[in-house]
Amino acid sequence: MHITRKAWAVALALALVATAGEAWAADEPQAAGKTVRSNGDMDGLTSKFIDVNGVRTRYYDYGQGDPLVLLHGGSIGTFTRPRNSANVWTANIPGLAKTFRVLAPDRIGAGLTDIPGDDTQLSREGDAEHVYQFIKALGLPPVHIAGHSAGGGIAITLALRHPEVVKTLIIVSVGGGADTPLPLVGIQSISYIREWACTSLAKVDEMLAFRCWCNVMSQDPTVWTDEYFDTSWSMYNQPRQRTIQSHLASGAGAAQRQTERGMTWRILKEKAGPSAWQMPILYVAAANDTHDHMPVDQISGMQRVLGLYSFFGSFNDRTLLVVYDEGGHFPYKKYPDRFNYDITRFIEYWKDKPVVK
Repeated sequence: MHITRKAWAVALALALVATAGEAWAADEPQAAGKTVRSNGDMDGLTSKFIDVNGVRTRYYDYGQGDPLVLLHGGSIGTFTRPRNSANVWTANIPGLAKTFRVLAPDRIGAGLTDIPGDDTQLSREGDAEHVYQFIKALGLPPVHIAGHSAGGGIAITLALRHPEVVKTLIIVSVGGGADTPLPLVGIQSISYIREWACTSLAKVDEMLAFRCWCNVMSQDPTVWTDEYFDTSWSMYNQPRQRTIQSHLASGAGAAQRQTERGMTWRILKEKAGPSAWQMPILYVAAANDTHDHMPVDQISGMQRVLGLYSFFGSFNDRTLLVVYDEGGHFPYKKYPDRFNYDITRFIEYWKDKPVVK
């Protein structure tokens, strides 16, 4: 009997979900006794909205002290982007808010944040510019910024384009070496086969596909809750957000993003000159993150991480790499207290020290 590639992918994805826990029907969210709020609030946190150059932007804002901006992952135009949001940080925000003023926005086209009217801004550069304008709209002094995955790439870009607003740069689970085209193109590991199997479920059940992807990438389904997935679905299924996703699916901004794909970090550094990326840089990674690594063993999987770390360290002696043995692609969710401690101590260590070049 001939089995189509789509049928095989769906079967594999369902198996991945089954091993991670009970399947979830996207058309009937189950909030485990909690009411899903239309503004995306969860874990007892309340979000806010602000106009950023005409882009209605949702964000969390808690605590006092130096501002710390948290950027979630997901590249524009990818399956995970619209289903992602600042809610990935809800386990970290209360702890970090004891020391910092924590601001976690939904990036453009994600969560409940709108998109710019100019399609050329639907790119990595446009994404970073939106974060910059978000910082300016709130009237913030220079910030510490932490970005996860593709959000780490946006943090790196922001630090390059607007170094005057970035005091400390923290990147988490950012794949690819300094010479890897951005974003990564092509299947680089068995991880991509699993991701493809999960996203293939989208034709059947969009949020089941997203849950499958999260479970595979985290390698620990216990870090996710029904409230997280139900809230993600509630935001994603709002009419305005559906319209946004249809616009992105039509290819909006694709030409600009294609142009950026050949621009590696090394090329951008050469164009920017010796002053680029001179703020303290903390790189947080997990040895078992297979999203961008060959999962032969942890040592070979870390080669790409070490490549990017060595690149920054070659011109910035305030660069530090912290590696968690476990944590998958979401180490800050697996170990929220440890992650909060690591980035807090890093920021505090460099707080009053002069720049050494």
